Amino acid sequence: MARVQSKSISSYLSVIRSVYVDRTLNTKVFDNSSLKRMLNEAQFLSSSSEKSVKLSILRDMLIKIISSLFFLSEANIDTAFCLFFAALLHIGEITFTEKQRQQPAFAKTKATQSDIIFSPCGSYLIFRLKRSKTDKNKKRVSLTITATDDSVCPVAVMRRLFIYDPQPTNHSLFTASGGAAFTISYVRRILKTHLHRENLDSHLYTGHSFRKSGTQHAKNNSMSDSEV
Repeated sequence: MARVQSKSISSYLSVIRSVYVDRTLNTKVFDNSSLKRMLNEAQFLSSSSEKSVKLSILRDMLIKIISSLFFLSEANIDTAFCLFFAALLHIGEITFTEKQRQQPAFAKTKATQSDIIFSPCGSYLIFRLKRSKTDKNKKRVSLTITATDDSVCPVAVMRRLFIYDPQPTNHSLFTASGGAAFTISYVRRILKTHLHRENLDSHLYTGHSFRKSGTQHAKNNSMSDSEV
């Protein structure tokens, strides 16, 4: 039997849905989240033969690749790794170039220290994401991130960063070594270094591996597709 592409399956379903509409039948089944997820997985599998498959960075792996001891020089990148995972962020949503940092509108478009709000009880923080890849209307999104009471707790590592590396509220949320711009290439380079340190094949992971694993972790903890 010839292989059917995932795009073709979607087209076939669209035709069947049209028949349902014409006959005034209930089309709710076509909006089923499980069906949509299977189609997305099929799209991923069909494209994997054309490009190398990248793996997710699981929570246990995240615990390994961040520093077991606190070093101020690595506090920014370790905290960013934890935030990538917990907030399901795209790598470009909190990175920036030196050119962007010099622009007058930097604090209005990029993540700064003022975008982190700790809850009084310490059980969560709010991250005000100014620009999101999934936000088509380009409106600020407030993400509530709960504490996890372990070594990769996003609330604890963020508070630690703020205590040991205090910066003005309009300062970038993260910086690279020596205060340099927190660029995508820097994040990828340090991730590769940390993976090598744990004898892991860095070619199997990218900055998006945090989001992939964090999404699955959220679903495993009973979060709905709309919440994710």
